Amino acid sequence: MHLGRNDIGLGIALAWLAAATLVWVGTPDRSRMRPVSIEAMTLPSQKIGTSETVKLETDWAHPQGDVYVVGWSTHIPAPPAVVSLIAPPGETVIFRAVGGSSEIKPQFFPGSSGFLLKRGEQLRALYTVTNTGPAGETHGAIVLIYFVPAHGN
Repeated sequence: MHLGRNDIGLGIALAWLAAATLVWVGTPDRSRMRPVSIEAMTLPSQKIGTSETVKLETDWAHPQGDVYVVGWSTHIPAPPAVVSLIAPPGETVIFRAVGGSSEIKPQFFPGSSGFLLKRGEQLRALYTVTNTGPAGETHGAIVLIYFVPAHGN
Protein backbone atom coordinates (compact mmCIF):
# COMPACT_ATOMS: atom_id res chain seq x y z
CA MET A 1 0.00 0.00 0.00
CA HIS A 2 1.34 3.35 -1.04
CA LEU A 3 0.33 6.63 0.62
CA GLY A 4 0.51 9.70 -1.52
CA ARG A 5 1.01 13.32 -0.46
CA ASN A 6 -2.72 13.99 -0.60
CA ASP A 7 -3.44 11.04 1.70
CA ILE A 8 -0.87 12.21 4.25
CA GLY A 9 -2.18 15.80 4.12
CA LEU A 10 -5.75 14.59 4.56
CA GLY A 11 -4.69 12.41 7.52
CA ILE A 12 -2.96 15.36 9.23
CA ALA A 13 -5.99 17.60 8.67
CA LEU A 14 -8.35 14.97 10.11
CA ALA A 15 -6.07 14.43 13.13
CA TRP A 16 -5.96 18.18 13.75
CA LEU A 17 -9.76 18.43 13.42
CA ALA A 18 -10.24 15.51 15.85
CA ALA A 19 -7.87 17.12 18.40
CA ALA A 20 -9.64 20.50 18.10
CA THR A 21 -13.02 18.81 18.56
CA LEU A 22 -11.83 16.97 21.68
CA VAL A 23 -10.52 20.21 23.21
CA TRP A 24 -13.73 22.05 22.35
CA VAL A 25 -15.97 19.31 23.79
CA GLY A 26 -13.75 18.72 26.83
CA THR A 27 -13.48 22.36 27.89
CA PRO A 28 -16.23 23.41 30.31
CA ASP A 29 -18.49 26.18 29.16
CA ARG A 30 -17.71 29.45 30.88
CA SER A 31 -20.66 31.37 32.11
CA ARG A 32 -21.36 34.51 30.18
CA MET A 33 -20.06 37.71 31.64
CA ARG A 34 -22.78 39.64 33.43
CA PRO A 35 -23.26 43.27 32.46
CA VAL A 36 -21.96 45.62 35.12
CA SER A 37 -24.30 48.38 36.27
CA ILE A 38 -23.03 51.75 37.46
CA GLU A 39 -24.72 54.22 39.78
CA ALA A 40 -23.39 57.50 41.14
CA MET A 41 -23.32 59.05 44.58
CA THR A 42 -22.64 62.79 44.82
CA LEU A 43 -21.16 64.57 47.82
CA PRO A 44 -21.80 68.30 47.29
CA SER A 45 -19.30 71.08 47.87
CA GLN A 46 -19.65 73.10 51.05
CA LYS A 47 -17.98 76.14 52.53
CA ILE A 48 -15.10 75.35 54.87
CA GLY A 49 -13.21 77.64 57.23
CA THR A 50 -9.52 77.66 58.10
CA SER A 51 -8.49 74.63 60.22
CA GLU A 52 -12.03 73.29 59.99
CA THR A 53 -12.87 69.63 59.32
CA VAL A 54 -15.97 68.76 57.32
CA LYS A 55 -17.51 65.29 57.13
CA LEU A 56 -20.17 64.55 54.54
CA GLU A 57 -21.89 61.26 53.93
CA THR A 58 -24.42 59.84 51.57
CA ASP A 59 -26.03 56.40 51.41
CA TRP A 60 -26.86 54.12 48.50
CA ALA A 61 -28.94 50.95 48.37
CA HIS A 62 -30.01 48.96 45.34
CA PRO A 63 -33.83 48.97 45.35
CA GLN A 64 -34.44 45.73 43.45
CA GLY A 65 -32.59 43.08 45.43
CA ASP A 66 -29.23 41.64 46.40
CA VAL A 67 -26.19 42.81 44.43
CA TYR A 68 -22.46 42.20 44.39
CA VAL A 69 -20.45 45.41 44.56
CA VAL A 70 -17.48 44.65 42.33
CA GLY A 71 -15.75 48.02 42.22
CA TRP A 72 -15.85 51.79 42.47
CA SER A 73 -14.25 54.91 41.10
CA THR A 74 -14.03 58.40 42.51
CA HIS A 75 -13.43 61.98 41.53
CA ILE A 76 -12.08 63.93 44.53
CA PRO A 77 -10.68 67.32 43.51
CA ALA A 78 -9.53 68.50 46.98
CA PRO A 79 -6.02 67.17 47.82
CA PRO A 80 -6.54 66.71 51.57
CA ALA A 81 -9.91 64.97 51.16
CA VAL A 82 -10.47 61.27 51.82
CA VAL A 83 -13.48 59.25 50.66
CA SER A 84 -14.26 55.85 52.16
CA LEU A 85 -16.90 53.42 50.95
CA ILE A 86 -18.34 51.72 54.03
CA ALA A 87 -20.55 48.63 54.00
CA PRO A 88 -22.59 46.82 56.64
CA PRO A 89 -22.41 44.86 58.85
CA GLY A 90 -19.88 46.28 61.25
CA GLU A 91 -19.13 49.34 59.13
CA THR A 92 -16.50 47.62 56.96
CA VAL A 93 -14.39 49.94 54.78
CA ILE A 94 -14.29 48.20 51.40
CA PHE A 95 -12.63 51.01 49.41
CA ARG A 96 -10.76 54.19 50.30
CA ALA A 97 -9.26 56.98 48.17
CA VAL A 98 -7.34 60.20 48.77
CA GLY A 99 -8.14 63.28 46.69
CA GLY A 100 -6.07 65.70 44.71
CA SER A 101 -6.22 64.22 41.24
CA SER A 102 -8.51 65.10 38.39
CA GLU A 103 -8.01 61.57 37.11
CA ILE A 104 -10.69 58.96 37.80
CA LYS A 105 -9.07 55.75 39.02
CA PRO A 106 -11.42 52.77 39.20
CA GLN A 107 -10.68 50.01 41.70
CA PHE A 108 -12.12 46.51 41.50
CA PHE A 109 -12.20 43.37 43.59
CA PRO A 110 -10.27 40.44 42.05
CA GLY A 111 -12.09 38.50 39.32
CA SER A 112 -15.11 36.44 40.35
CA SER A 113 -15.41 38.22 43.69
CA GLY A 114 -17.34 41.14 45.15
CA PHE A 115 -19.02 42.41 48.29
CA LEU A 116 -22.56 41.05 48.75
CA LEU A 117 -24.96 43.86 49.58
CA LYS A 118 -28.31 42.39 50.59
CA ARG A 119 -31.61 44.08 49.84
CA GLY A 120 -32.22 46.90 52.32
CA GLU A 121 -28.54 47.24 53.30
CA GLN A 122 -26.84 50.51 52.42
CA LEU A 123 -23.39 51.52 51.31
CA ARG A 124 -22.17 54.77 52.81
CA ALA A 125 -19.73 57.15 51.15
CA LEU A 126 -17.94 59.15 53.83
CA TYR A 127 -16.09 62.28 52.69
CA THR A 128 -13.68 63.91 55.16
CA VAL A 129 -11.58 67.00 54.51
CA THR A 130 -9.55 69.23 56.83
CA ASN A 131 -8.75 72.70 55.54
CA THR A 132 -5.15 73.71 56.23
CA GLY A 133 -5.36 76.88 54.14
CA PRO A 134 -7.65 79.88 53.91
CA ALA A 135 -11.44 79.58 54.00
CA GLY A 136 -12.94 78.19 50.82
CA GLU A 137 -14.92 75.25 49.41
CA THR A 138 -14.62 71.50 49.95
CA HIS A 139 -15.14 70.87 46.19
CA GLY A 140 -17.23 67.76 46.94
CA ALA A 141 -16.76 64.35 45.36
CA ILE A 142 -18.38 61.89 43.00
CA VAL A 143 -18.43 58.15 43.72
CA LEU A 144 -19.41 55.58 41.09
CA ILE A 145 -20.52 52.14 42.30
CA TYR A 146 -20.02 49.15 39.96
CA PHE A 147 -22.30 46.19 40.72
CA VAL A 148 -23.97 43.09 39.29
CA PRO A 149 -27.17 41.35 40.42
CA ALA A 150 -26.53 38.57 42.94
CA HIS A 151 -29.21 36.36 41.38
CA GLY A 152 -27.52 34.03 38.92
CA ASN A 153 -23.97 34.78 40.04
